Amino acid sequence: MSNATFYKWRAKYGGMDTSLMARLKELEAENTRLKKCMLKSD
Repeated sequence: MSNATFYKWRAKYGGMDTSLMARLKELEAENTRLKKCMLKSD
């Protein structure tokens, strides 16, 4: 991992605890699922 990647990641996620990180991943997965549903309905 490059230093730039690390610092970008730390800036984005550094202040989160594990429960917030888990919730973020759940929301991202739900968002992906909903986008796929929208594409199928078009």
